[in-house]
Amino acid sequence: MPEIGSPLFWLIMFLVMVGSFVSASAGFGFAIVLVAALQFFMPPVELVGLIIVLGSVGATLRVIETRKITSWRRSLHFVIPAFFGVPLGVAVLKYLDPLLMKRYLNLALLAGVLMFCHIV
Repeated sequence: MPEIGSPLFWLIMFLVMVGSFVSASAGFGFAIVLVAALQFFMPPVELVGLIIVLGSVGATLRVIETRKITSWRRSLHFVIPAFFGVPLGVAVLKYLDPLLMKRYLNLALLAGVLMFCHIV
């Protein structure tokens, strides 16, 4: 992470705000915004760690807000695989080549944009 107060630090904070705004408006997209923008400034392992921590905070706040209308039984179908998948994914990141990982991330982002635009 950059030093607090450096221009890179403030850029990261701004991008986190943009990602939070997108997530609050659409209900998703926090990680997409951050990966697309911050991959040029941070190694993939740090980037994924940052997204997991900040995304967990945002998700916790949304769960607190919607706890009375949430179908907890349906939520377990997502929570249980994530409970095992996130640590496994972070462990695998330690052994992948950062340049190769950036290429895969860009390819996944491009595929998502193309699918969203109904081009593919």
